[in-house]
Amino acid sequence: MLTGPEEASAAGTRVVGASRTGRQVSMLVRGAPPPDPRWQARRPGLEEPVMGYLRSPESAALPGLTGVGA
Repeated sequence: MLTGPEEASAAGTRVVGASRTGRQVSMLVRGAPPPDPRWQARRPGLEEPVMGYLRSPESAALPGLTGVGA
C-alpha cells in the first residue's frame, strides 16, 4: 500500500486499485514502491489485496481462463 500526495509520481508501478481523499491518494500496487520519497509504503493486510483484485479483475496476476476445445 502506498499513501502520498496526489501529485506524487507513481510511474513504473503496477496499480491494482486506488482511492482518493482530498489531496491524498492511497494505492494498492504490485512490486517495489516508486522512488519518489513522498510516498509512504506499508505492507497491506489480507483484506486489501483481496478486495482490490475483486474490484479490478483486469489487474489479476494470472491470465484469465480460456476455453478448451474438444
